[in-house]
Amino acid sequence: MARVDALPEVAKEIIRTGSAIEREFSHELLKKVTNLPEQELLSNLSILKDSELLYERGIYPDSTYIFKHALTREVVYDSILTKKKNRSMKRSPPL
Repeated sequence: MARVDALPEVAKEIIRTGSAIEREFSHELLKKVTNLPEQELLSNLSILKDSELLYERGIYPDSTYIFKHALTREVVYDSILTKKKNRSMKRSPPL
């Protein structure tokens, strides 16, 4: 998780989004759900590939991305749930 935390914010958001999709996801789907400009998406995907968090399969624009390790996906996905849970607890009035 420390490697993910060190990433630029947009790259973190992309990897979180990918983790919510599945261990493997298409470029086209990621593009639709992130709604990022193509160059920004490609630039941040390069960061994730260079960090060896994701691998790319296929040839752009028909690429798919896969988490290098299933455990990485699981940890990133769990971090989404933890953040959401923490936000909910902060908003809830004490009993």
